[in-house]
Amino acid sequence: MRRRKSAFSGDKNDDDGSGISVTLQIQQMLAQKQSVVYSAETANISRKARRLYLGNLPEGVGLTTTQIVDFFNMAAQASGISLLPGNPVIDAWISPEGKYGFVEFRCIDECTAAIALNGISLQGRQLVIKRPNDYEPAPDHIPTGVALVSSNHTGIAQPAMGNLTTPAVTGIPGMPAGVTSISGMAGMTAPGIAAAEKPASTVLVMSNMVTLDDLKSDEDFEEVMLDTKEECEKFGVVVSVKIPRPVTDGSEVAGLGKVFVLFSTKEAATATRDALHGRLFDNRTVDVTYMDEGKFLIGDLTGE
Repeated sequence: MRRRKSAFSGDKNDDDGSGISVTLQIQQMLAQKQSVVYSAETANISRKARRLYLGNLPEGVGLTTTQIVDFFNMAAQASGISLLPGNPVIDAWISPEGKYGFVEFRCIDECTAAIALNGISLQGRQLVIKRPNDYEPAPDHIPTGVALVSSNHTGIAQPAMGNLTTPAVTGIPGMPAGVTSISGMAGMTAPGIAAAEKPASTVLVMSNMVTLDDLKSDEDFEEVMLDTKEECEKFGVVVSVKIPRPVTDGSEVAGLGKVFVLFSTKEAATATRDALHGRLFDNRTVDVTYMDEGKFLIGDLTGE
């Protein structure tokens, strides 16, 4: 059987072809992340990726920016979209007429996850929560899973506004069944709404990693399975790896072409995602996203 030394580019025991060891690359990556955290430059260039627009705010109730910040921090904690210790929302801004506003997050990934709160109820109003019209993703060198501004940061500049649309919503991720309010925030309720972006979990989905030929060949399939397990175990305990294979009758197979990995902890999954997202596997750029643990455990590999 043809055994890959490792199909992932930048294997721990090899260089990446440039003469730089992976250990050194990881050290450089960590140093880079450390250098950007809490820097004024990073705060400025990542701000458009760390803000969300708030529409349909309740008017005439004396709503303050402090209440907005507290409300969203409590909602983030209750729904499980807070990925780091502490409060994810650092600031808020409300328009003079009180009809709309913005919230700013410390972390890009937490901001993205908070889009799932679209439709949450505040003083009887279902809020419109989405990317601002001037949204721009942060440059590639800016880490998305770390706090880019300190908790004492204040001040959100008002961005240019344009046409805004409201995506369909149906559930709030992580909110226990039957829970319709957030303790301590009178009049602020959270009806069930479906996540537009998946929050961190213990399950990763790796796309653009395997081909149908890899899956049809028993030898190649075993190699991919082994490569995946060995690479992921560098970052934590791997509980299970599932790789759907095509069936002979030609019927549709859920998750075909994707690799699913269950870890023992969310931290291990996050570390693996940070390390493997964008890496090359057999010269293909791998896309790594999170998946709901519940679906994985019941065998639902649709990845939706």
